[in-house]
Formats: sequence, C-alpha cells, structure tokens
Amino acid sequence: MNTINTMTGMDEEIQSPLTIDDEDVEQQHLSISSQPTRIPSRHQLDVSSSSGIPTSSGHIRPSRSGVMLSSLHSSVHDTSIVTSLRQSIQSKKPQDTTEKEHPHTNTFDETIKRVCIDAFGIIGIDVWLIDEHDGSFYHATNGYYRHYMYNPTGDRRKLALARLEDRSRKDYTAPERQIPGSGLAGYFWSSCSNHDRNNTWRDVRAITSDPDQPPDRRSNLLENAGFGKACGIPFDIRGHRGVVLYLARVSADQNQLCEQTNEIHLRVSADLIGAVSCSVITTKASINAKRERNAKTLRRVRAKMLALVAFASLAGSGLRTKYDDNMLKDEKEENAKSSFNTRFSSFYSSKTYRKSVFPMLGRSYRQSLLESVVNETKRRGLLLIEKSRGGRLQPPPSMKWLPTIHVFVGAFITMLILSVLSSSLKNATGYRYIILPPFGALMTLQYGLTAAPASQPRNALYGQIVSVSIALVVNTFIPSTSYSRVPLTTALAIASMCKLGVIHPPAGAAAALFASDDRFDVAFLGLFLLGNLIAISTAILINNLNDKKQYPIYYAFWSAKVKGLR
Repeated sequence: MNTINTMTGMDEEIQSPLTIDDEDVEQQHLSISSQPTRIPSRHQLDVSSSSGIPTSSGHIRPSRSGVMLSSLHSSVHDTSIVTSLRQSIQSKKPQDTTEKEHPHTNTFDETIKRVCIDAFGIIGIDVWLIDEHDGSFYHATNGYYRHYMYNPTGDRRKLALARLEDRSRKDYTAPERQIPGSGLAGYFWSSCSNHDRNNTWRDVRAITSDPDQPPDRRSNLLENAGFGKACGIPFDIRGHRGVVLYLARVSADQNQLCEQTNEIHLRVSADLIGAVSCSVITTKASINAKRERNAKTLRRVRAKMLALVAFASLAGSGLRTKYDDNMLKDEKEENAKSSFNTRFSSFYSSKTYRKSVFPMLGRSYRQSLLESVVNETKRRGLLLIEKSRGGRLQPPPSMKWLPTIHVFVGAFITMLILSVLSSSLKNATGYRYIILPPFGALMTLQYGLTAAPASQPRNALYGQIVSVSIALVVNTFIPSTSYSRVPLTTALAIASMCKLGVIHPPAGAAAALFASDDRFDVAFLGLFLLGNLIAISTAILINNLNDKKQYPIYYAFWSAKVKGLR
C-alpha cells in the first residue's frame, strides 16, 4: 500500500503542470490521472538493493529514486501522454468554439426586435458604429430591422425596400461607410448628443433634399421605402460609440413620438443596443484571447512532458541517488531553518526594500504616463491625417441648364430691386442706404441652396438681428482703431447663432461690416432688415413658380424650441 500511495503521489506530481491554467487542460489532467497505473510487483522491488530500503517490520520500502524511476518508466512505456493530450484537446476544441463563437448575436437581434415592437410609432431601426481608426461610421452586422407589421404598398416603395433588404438582387444597395455630417447616421451624430434631454425628429426628405448634404443612396432608399421620419440617438458605452436610427412613417403623430415616456424608452433602448453591440465585439476578442491562451498552455504542457520523458531516459542510463531516513531528516531541518531565517530577516529588510522600491515605482509611473501621452498623441495625429485625406465621397452633381437660368433670373431681379431702393434712399437722405454685400451671399442661399436650413426666413431674420445687434453693442465698448473689434464681433455673432440654432452665413458677414465702421448705427440695422424682408418675399414668389422647388420649407418664427417637424 505504501508503494501504491507513493507512486500515485509521484504520478500526481508529474501531472501537476496540467492544472495550472485552463479548464480544458484541467479536464485532461483528470482523464489522465484516472488511468490505471502499473504497480511493480514485490519481486521487482526486491531485485536490486538500490531500489528499496528494508524496514523494521521486514517489508521492503522503495526508495525515492526507485519510485521515481518506476513511475517514469511506466509513463514512458504507457500510451503516449503528449499524443493523447494533443488529440483530446484538438478533438474538443472545434466543439467549444462552435458553441461560443457568437454568444450574443441572437441577443443583439432580439434586442433590436423588441425595442422596435415595444416603442410607439417605430417601424424600423438602423444601427451604425464608429470606426475609431478613421472616425467613419460602419453599419452594424444585423443592425437593420423592419417592423413585421409594416408592409408598404406601391411598386416604388416595394422596390426600394427590396433593394435595402434582399441581398440576392443585383441592384441590392449595401450599407456604405459614412462620415460625420453625411448620411442619416453622420447627420444625427453631428447635430445630436447622447446627453440631450429631448429626441430630435427630422423629415427624411428634408435631409435628402438638402443641397448642403452630400448624396447618400441608402437615405434616398429609406425615404422611398416609406420611412418618412428619422430620429438619431448617439450612444457611448465605455468608448464604444455609435448611433441608433429610429424610423417612423411620415404620417406618424409628432406629439406621440415626442411623448415623455416614449422618448425615455428610445434613449434607454439606444444605450441598451449600444451595450449589446459592444458586448458582441468584446466577446469575440475574449474568445480569440482564450484560444491563444489555451494554445500557449498546451505548448507549455508539451514542453514539460517532453522534459519528463528526457529525464526518464537520462535516469535510466544509470544515474542513481540513494536516500535514507537520516538524509531526509537533515533535508527537512535545513529547509525549516532556511524558511525561518527568511521570515526573520524580512522585518529588518523592509525599510531598505521600501527605499529601493518606491523610487522605482515613481520612475515606472512616470514612464507609463509618458508612454500613454505619446501613444495618445500618435493616435490623434494619425486620426487627423486620416480625416485630412477626405471622406472619399462623391461630390454632388452639377445643376442643369434650366434650373441655372432660373437661379440667374431670381438673383438678378432681387438684387436689382435692392440696388434701386438703396440708391433712392441715399439720394433722399444723403448718407443712409442699404448695405448690399451680405445680400450676395443671401441670394446664393435662397436660389442655389433653397432647401438648406440656413436659407429659411427664420434663420435669415433672426440671424441678422442677433449678429448686427452684437456688432452694435461691441462698437460702444471697443474703438474702431482696435484690431480685436472685428474678429471679436464676428466670433461672438457666429457662436451666438450656433447656440440659438439660427445659423445664417450672410449674418456673419454683416457683423464684420457693422464692426468695421462707426457710421453704421441702428438706422442702418433697420434698413438692413427691410432689405432682408424684400429679399425673402421675392424669393418666395420666384422659387415657388418652379414646380421642382419650394420655398420656404418652414417658418417656425414663434416656436420656443424646435423639437421636430410640424
């Protein structure tokens, strides 16, 4: 029985490296240790005096070298452990990776489906993620879902829907990468934030027909398929960023879509979708890391087993070491003394240890901090270079001849009216007139970019009032001889328009003009606003004579806060 216990202990000692890393290797250790071990007979133990030590009871107690050699030789002559270990893990590995390949893919699909079904008025969801290397948006795998109750009628909508969903079609339109400001994802990413309290709903047609927006085939197909309204909610889950697009019918009730409960549900669901998509990515990375770790463990185990085999062959060549009870006792005493001395001396060496370790930790911290700063600088530099190369999108097409002639006629008539009025005022008053240069930019917006938000009457009037008022206030505090008056006035005007949501490029030019000369006062502001009213009225008349244009898209003069469409 002592022989059996000793050999079992040696067998466990040889196989102990198999239990240090991983579940798969641990299971293999159990399978190996469960195999029967060949026990040498008593006659074999009596053959050589070096293989055993007689005890007081007359039994033969095998020495340590004898037990080791017996166990090693049994391991060598048994079925190859390395081969069986490798075959077992390789046969088991495909099954495990198949079960754990994409554990959250179904969760991601089910999450999008449940959010779309549970929310009010939502008939589709589109998920876009940010590529942190170049800052562009890519479509999430299985990130598009259409409500099962939404089946559009009409050949045009059915065709557009088929081009969006049917991958077998030749004219299938795969999602293309988008940049901030381009496409629905880029548009809502640029105009919204994950900290906004209210959701922003926009008419998809207003975005696709905006000349300031680059053309996007997927946005046009979504509009043609019947997705009339869109709301984009950005998310940021531990650095994993993206946009969730909620799609609704064009006839959906705006008040119901913006109802508080529905808004909260959409925002929380956007974070949930972002978290699940982030989990899919991190799970794949974790699986790959686990495979690599298992491979390293297998290589270490194989190396240890080969070392044991080599040691067995070397020991079998005649190397022997005889142990007796006194040698074992002396060895234990020596180990105990060494352990006590180590613990006893650790107290006196603690101060020296702290003095040597703390400066080392400080240097290590400074070095790691410097490395992190350098790496972040490199990352931002590479991102800047990548963005500077452009978004690789196609520029908008040129305007045809007939619309070009219409633009010429509209701009000419409007500027002619303003020029005649300005000359008449100057002749009548001697020094009062309408400042005409900003109206050149206004004509470009009203006739060249008719559907742009900056061209609408709300932006034109409010933007001019804000900008010129700031210029007049700054003129009272800063003299005209100061170099900072014009830059400060222009910067304040542009920032104020952006904050108030009434961006109007000609207003920035007007602020610079009013700040450049002390002659421009409140009377000039009144004449300037009169000219804007005339230009808006003329643009409404001339643009609406064209069947392919509509001006304005909206007025919204008295809306306290533009939450969506009216």
